[in-house]
Amino acid sequence: MDKYKRVISFLFVGGSAALVNWLARIALSNFMQYELAVFFAYIIGMIVGYIGYRFLVYKASSHSIGAEILRFIAVNAISGVFVIFFASLLMRVILPYFGFNIYVEELGHAIAIALGAVINYHAHARITFANKT
Repeated sequence: MDKYKRVISFLFVGGSAALVNWLARIALSNFMQYELAVFFAYIIGMIVGYIGYRFLVYKASSHSIGAEILRFIAVNAISGVFVIFFASLLMRVILPYFGFNIYVEELGHAIAIALGAVINYHAHARITFANKT
C-alpha cells in the first residue's frame, strides 16, 4: 500500500476507533470518574483500532498476530498514558484557563485523542506492523 493510501486508511480506521473511544467515554462517565472512563474507553477504542489496522491498513506485516498484539498493546500503553494525561490536563487546567467552561471533558478528550493519533501512526508503522528485518 502506498504511503498516501496508508495515511488515508489510518485516518479512517483511527477516526472510527477514536469515535468509539470518545462515545464510550461519554457513556462510561455516567458510572465512573473521568480519568477511569478515559482509561476504559481507550481500551475499547484500542480493540476496534487493532482489528481495523490489522486488516485494512498494515496488511504487509511479517510478525505473528501474537507478536503484533503485544507490540500493539505496548505502543498503545505509552500512547494511552499520554492521552489520559493530556485529557486530564486539558479538562482541568488548560481549557478552563482559556475560558472554556462548557463541554470541557468532551473537548479535552477529543484533543488528546487527536494528539495520540500522531504518536500511534508512526509507532504502529515502525513497531507494531513493521516487517521483520
